[in-house]
Amino acid sequence: FLIQVADITMSDARITVYPEEEGMYIAAVDFAEGFDAQKIAAENKAIFAEHAAAEQKTLAEFIAGYAYKGEQTFHPSRLSPKSDYVVYAYGVDAEGNATTDVIVEPFKSLPVEPGPMVDCKIDIVAENLTSTSVKVVFNPSDPTVQYFYRPDTRISAKTGRVTSTSIWFRS
Repeated sequence: FLIQVADITMSDARITVYPEEEGMYIAAVDFAEGFDAQKIAAENKAIFAEHAAAEQKTLAEFIAGYAYKGEQTFHPSRLSPKSDYVVYAYGVDAEGNATTDVIVEPFKSLPVEPGPMVDCKIDIVAENLTSTSVKVVFNPSDPTVQYFYRPDTRISAKTGRVTSTSIWFRS
């Protein structure tokens, strides 16, 4: 596999994977810290098996719908600014077993660019709080202001109120 990372910003990148052989493959982005190329295929296979069972599919059916074929370009969701990431790709068979080595391409998202201060207040509301999930709603006072958040929001289990989150503004 050849992996190309381009157009990197503080929250996005354009990833293109060029397979050298035909067949299915898995490609994804992960945090660089703690990433283990020797374990990722087995970890993914276990996750795929859970998803297949939840969707009442065989593992082969799930893999066929999830794995890539041919050249693919994608954008990872919600990169955090100034963070180290890896893009990885490996061949996979219908049962989720790795058929090639895991190829890894590291990259770093850009820091938040300095810019003018913006007068915007964001109300953060936690809704539908359960023991395993929460819906977090961001209500900016100025809907024209772009903002980015990192999904590390912490919510008090006692009060249901947001105690911390990471938000970046961009005018």
